[in-house]
Amino acid sequence: MTSNSRTTAGASTTPLPAHELVVAALPGGGWQAEFDTGEHRTERSPIVAWLVHADGDLEPAILDRAGIAEDPREIANFIGLTPPTPAPDAPQARPA
Repeated sequence: MTSNSRTTAGASTTPLPAHELVVAALPGGGWQAEFDTGEHRTERSPIVAWLVHADGDLEPAILDRAGIAEDPREIANFIGLTPPTPAPDAPQARPA
C-alpha cells in the first residue's frame, strides 16, 4: 500500500499538497529536454516519464547520472522541451 504523506524525523505524518502528490506516471513518449552546453551547442536528454500530480499538472522527468528522476525545467541551462519526431514512414494526417 502506498502512502500519500510525508514523514520527517521527529514530526508527525502530514498529507502532501495536491501539487506535490504524484498520482500516476505516463511514458515519456519520445519527448526530450534540451539544454545549453555553451559555445552554441545543445544537448538533449529523453523524458523518461510524465508525472501526473493530483492537481492535474504534468511534470516531465529525466534521469540524472545517478539514475535519480528530476524535473529538467529546474536545471539552470534548460532551454525547452522537444516533441517526438515522427518516423519517416509514419502515415501523415490529412486535412479534413
